[in-house]
Amino acid sequence: MTRDNIFIYPADPCWKRLLDANKIKDYLSKNGYKLVDKPNDAETIIIVTCAFLAYTTELALKKITDFKQYNAEIIVAGCLPDINKEDLSKIFNGETLKTKELDEKIEVLFPPKNNVRFKDIADANSLYETPNGAGNVDHIKKILYKIKFLKIIPKEINKFIFTHLTKDKRVGYFLTQEHFHIRISEGCMGNCSYCGIKKAIGKYRSKPLQDCIKEFERGLSKGYKNFILDSSDVGIYGIDINSSFPEILNELTKKPGDYKITLREVHPRWVVKYIDELEKILKKNKILIFDLSLQSMNKRILQLMNRYSDVKKIKDAIRRLMNATEDVFFTCQFIICFPTEKREEFQETLDSILEMNFNGGQLFLFSCKKDTEAEKIEPKIPEKEMIERLEYSKEFLRKNGYYVKYIYSHENKAFGLDFVKKG
Repeated sequence: MTRDNIFIYPADPCWKRLLDANKIKDYLSKNGYKLVDKPNDAETIIIVTCAFLAYTTELALKKITDFKQYNAEIIVAGCLPDINKEDLSKIFNGETLKTKELDEKIEVLFPPKNNVRFKDIADANSLYETPNGAGNVDHIKKILYKIKFLKIIPKEINKFIFTHLTKDKRVGYFLTQEHFHIRISEGCMGNCSYCGIKKAIGKYRSKPLQDCIKEFERGLSKGYKNFILDSSDVGIYGIDINSSFPEILNELTKKPGDYKITLREVHPRWVVKYIDELEKILKKNKILIFDLSLQSMNKRILQLMNRYSDVKKIKDAIRRLMNATEDVFFTCQFIICFPTEKREEFQETLDSILEMNFNGGQLFLFSCKKDTEAEKIEPKIPEKEMIERLEYSKEFLRKNGYYVKYIYSHENKAFGLDFVKKG
């Protein structure tokens, strides 16, 4: 079957899948496939999906249904086909391009006309952007009103909100500089009880250190000043290749130049493990944002999540990082309303935001995924109570000096909060 006139559409995927989308685009272009800017001009539509949260799953399924109006073959890429196979099968029975099968399957669906292999395509360093005229009004509206922290959204809005309201030059720097992404690893080695991503992205594999350094040097040579290290867990880097998180940071930060590095989704166990090295690295004044994937600050809930649960060591390590420098913007990610979470356990997480004096972060409502351990943990927090806790969290953070914004689903239902410290 000939597949041409290809339209690529990201159905609100995460940054890692947007990097995949850009790499797919490069592969198709270099092999002579024609890419189009509008779905009604396409013979083939590739929908890149995310299924990390219930709302991203719902949105992806909705978009797949919406795109059936076009006279084109649909190929569903990303994590949805592995994480929500049953739901997908109810509305779609076509070809899939699963995340963990991308390297091999793409050449089956789109043979390399010009003998350019997918494995030889350089990893993308920028996020895929939907072409103008893509009929993506809902997606644009959602981005405009949810104002999601650390997302690529209109700079003039972000600059006003996060620079004028927070008075923080570090945020302004992040928002006014072009970003150069370096995906330092793929896959997952974790076993979080609530997450279905692992079965979609496969085993953990670090990118060779020298490859990461070459990408970094290429970004510097192009004039980039803002680098983002991305992975499902950047802190675990190197464990499979006789390297480490501190080693890659030391190698990158010793390069001369006027640049900053953002670290995304660092799991706390690695902060505890590498605290001595990380203190020294932060003092180099090359790290701009340090994003901590904490999920809870209650030991029992962390144990149910299959996460590192020594809360005291986590807090002590974070304090040491914060005391090492005043130049880093520390953000956090938490999940609230995990099954069986008591009100006082929920409050511990909120109190920790103030105690640790985080600059910003996100609170997500628990999203139950099929075939995960958390699906079997009872009792679940009722939806009404979840909404009440989210509203309480918003008011709690506002009263304690944070600018707070709801994160909305495509149905205008709040499923989380973005917050950033004022002043």
